[in-house]
Amino acid sequence: MEKKKIVWICSFANKEIQNIIGNDKSFFASPWITELIELFRNKEDIELSIISPNYYSNDYKFFKLDNIEVHLTQYRRSFIPAKAYNFSINYNTATNAILKVVDTIKPDLIHLHGSENPLYSSPILSLLDKYPVLVTIQGFVSLSSKPKNIISQYIRWNRIRYERLINEKAKHFTVATSDVRKNLANFNKNPIMYNDHYPTTKPEVSSTDFHQKKYDIVYYARISKDKGIEDLIIALKEIKKVNPTISAIIIGGGAESYLNQIKSMIETYGLEDNITFAGFQPTQQDVFKLAAQARVYVLPTHFDGIPGSIREAMFMKIPVVANAVGGIPTLNDESECLTLVEKENIVELTEKILLVLNNKERTQLLVDNAFNLINDKFNNDKIYANLLSIYKDVLASKK
Repeated sequence: MEKKKIVWICSFANKEIQNIIGNDKSFFASPWITELIELFRNKEDIELSIISPNYYSNDYKFFKLDNIEVHLTQYRRSFIPAKAYNFSINYNTATNAILKVVDTIKPDLIHLHGSENPLYSSPILSLLDKYPVLVTIQGFVSLSSKPKNIISQYIRWNRIRYERLINEKAKHFTVATSDVRKNLANFNKNPIMYNDHYPTTKPEVSSTDFHQKKYDIVYYARISKDKGIEDLIIALKEIKKVNPTISAIIIGGGAESYLNQIKSMIETYGLEDNITFAGFQPTQQDVFKLAAQARVYVLPTHFDGIPGSIREAMFMKIPVVANAVGGIPTLNDESECLTLVEKENIVELTEKILLVLNNKERTQLLVDNAFNLINDKFNNDKIYANLLSIYKDVLASKK
């Protein structure tokens, strides 16, 4: 049978791409796409092309990653600052650039990775009637909290607008959890859904490599209210009352104005000596090397699927405390693997962090359970075959 042409429309950036482009800008995005690429780059079952915004030089670049063709496209007008690209109403620059590449490839199927970011998802509205389209739900901006800043409110509104339109009009979706299925039903009454999940980045380090821990707590994620960073800082203030030497490391980037707000919050609570701000790290492995030096990973996220960071922590044998939102509770379906907390319940968050830090026997049991689960249920080798099967089904439905 003739190989099918598959196009991924997504957003990703990593060190390898930076080196290929020859740009000195250190930037990475969507590491789950990088991991998925690794599963496909040496396969020959399909002709795979990837289209993504060029975050490095904001122009068109073409290259190959083994058997995969990669097209990086312009995503904003050249005179618009990078930080202002989300101010657009209709994302014409990004849309036209992607549509031009799609028209050249003429794929058999388009796989959109995420409907929530119009910077690259916007062109799919023009492609739904032309090609079979599969949409992977990466998250829902509509579940995020409304920011105080009026500009941020506009950006959120615009992203929700595109998210709603795409989720309403598309027919085929991949979802990772039952919670995502329920939320998708709020947009689309008759979606065809397939179970699937992204690969987990395997850390090169483990918690067991660091017998003497430098930190009690690690937080690594985007630094935002929705990821629960404020909840964690308030919990640390309470923990300090019983443990004055409690230590935490915060890893990740975020909007500069919000980072300043968080740093001011830390000073107000007198936590400057208790919290280390590591900031953005060049690679994920750099993140892991820091995270593995902590006794517990805490993620009080307000909404999520099954975060890759939790799965990574499970691989590293770091005990996890996380809010019971989205697909996170499903990780405890077979056996207790992580310590769950009610969303925005600071009292419980404080108690559960102390439980994990102090009850070593219980904590070790959960770590062992989590490591067994991540090596079984989330086996990366199964993802490739599953996606090929989904592609075949979507293509068959269009005949």
